[in-house]
Amino acid sequence: MEVLRSEWQVLVGFWDETTALNFARGQGVPLSAEEFEGLKVKIDEARDYAGRLPDRRNDLPEILPFSQSETESVKELEAEATFREHLQGMRKWEYGWVELSKALVFQPSLNTSYVDSLVKLAPSKDRRLETIHFCLPQTKKAIPKLVTQGFDPTLNTFSIVTDNLDFRILGQVQGEEQESGRKFAGFAYGGGLPQVSVVEYKGRFFLKNGYHRAFALHKSGHRRLPCLVLHTDNYAMTGAQAAGFFPLDTMLSERAPRLEDFDSPATVPIPRRILRVMITVHAERVIFAV
Repeated sequence: MEVLRSEWQVLVGFWDETTALNFARGQGVPLSAEEFEGLKVKIDEARDYAGRLPDRRNDLPEILPFSQSETESVKELEAEATFREHLQGMRKWEYGWVELSKALVFQPSLNTSYVDSLVKLAPSKDRRLETIHFCLPQTKKAIPKLVTQGFDPTLNTFSIVTDNLDFRILGQVQGEEQESGRKFAGFAYGGGLPQVSVVEYKGRFFLKNGYHRAFALHKSGHRRLPCLVLHTDNYAMTGAQAAGFFPLDTMLSERAPRLEDFDSPATVPIPRRILRVMITVHAERVIFAV
């Protein structure tokens, strides 16, 4: 059976050899001996390159504030209920233009074809307001993602399928039909927060949300990223503790990975099996003795 694959840019240069090789083997794509040996050579070259990078601890991104008119252009965003999700665990926040290349990244991989599709949508760098709304859209105006929904009446099961790997269960919902008074309960689902954000922790600035759009702007020649600039004293709130991300010691090291490294010899293209997300919601009626 043919395995459908896609290519991802992976910052293997910032891993040890064992972690990098295990990642290459673990993507669900059968690799021939020749393919694996070729990846091994590239991984060694990427690790050598990353190991020779200069000390970056004091080379911080420049951040410029939004102008008054730019701030006014996103005021409606602050009225959205989801906006408060960005601010959980943060001691302060502001809007800012962050120097793209120097933003640190804890996510080690990017979907190459998705980046290419976003490059086609990215505004030119002289269109500041369009760039702001590309990165800080209202939730209802975010780039739509195709979702397929189905219902099996025999099993009383809903299924929701999408290519959007950021798709998730967002919490429970409940209510009442106005006409019949019947109650309903279930789950809300959808993508993550569509706004790009950078979070400061101990003087380091991590790209928190919006990796593919940020890199699409970088590839399109943009120097600065318009985003929410968040500040926290709690590392867990940076979003960097998820499985598969770079560990804390890497992110606070003298050679922490930056966005620009996705466009450098520290990156190796690695084939990954095409993945989809499926959410299922099942209801059943049970009679039990009390």
